[in-house]
Amino acid sequence: MLDFSIGETWTAIAQRLRRRFPAPPRVLVSDGEEWIPQALAGPRTIHQRCLVHARRNLAFALYQDGCKKAGRKGIESAFRRIRGLQLWQAEMARLDPQDKAALRELLAASERAFAEIERILPADAFPKTRKYVLGLIHDGLAYLRHLLNTGEKVPLSTNRLESIGSRILLRLKKIGRRCSKEDALAMLAACLVYALQPNRDAELEAALRGEHNPQVSVLITSLEVAWVT
Repeated sequence: MLDFSIGETWTAIAQRLRRRFPAPPRVLVSDGEEWIPQALAGPRTIHQRCLVHARRNLAFALYQDGCKKAGRKGIESAFRRIRGLQLWQAEMARLDPQDKAALRELLAASERAFAEIERILPADAFPKTRKYVLGLIHDGLAYLRHLLNTGEKVPLSTNRLESIGSRILLRLKKIGRRCSKEDALAMLAACLVYALQPNRDAELEAALRGEHNPQVSVLITSLEVAWVT
């Protein structure tokens, strides 16, 4: 599914999506906006926080708590020891769902590291950072628990969609040319190629240059996985 909304509340987006897809998504990957899972997740939805945003936004949480750059090193070092939050999608692809012992060790080591960072983040001194980091214990490691329980891998970030969105905005806003209907449709098709079949990078690049329209046939029968940012 590809959906794009501007100027709508999450409640309005949720109502519109529920009309199209009565069942909530089985997997929801979001950038951490707190209203996203409240609006879009169901009771059985697996909500995975984008790990790229999880790593990137720690500095902002520390800034909100008034923590100076010099005082962040110990906290940032402890955060990097949470192994389960440091994976990239390529590393996720190499995890063996059958190696339960290794997966359990990765989860246990990550939870121990969470306990350590919780110890060095007292609530009175770091209210924002503590809330942010502890929220990742559940949503940041959801992929790992799901892999252990089912053997199924889920996406770890929303960056793939953000990357293509940035390219489209650059073309529409900054190159200084009016976008024709055919050009806009080609870029939307490229979005679908990138989101659903990322291995077709060469075709995507050609579509963004306007060389041809990729042939994409999409049949949506249910909403299984949603990336939201």
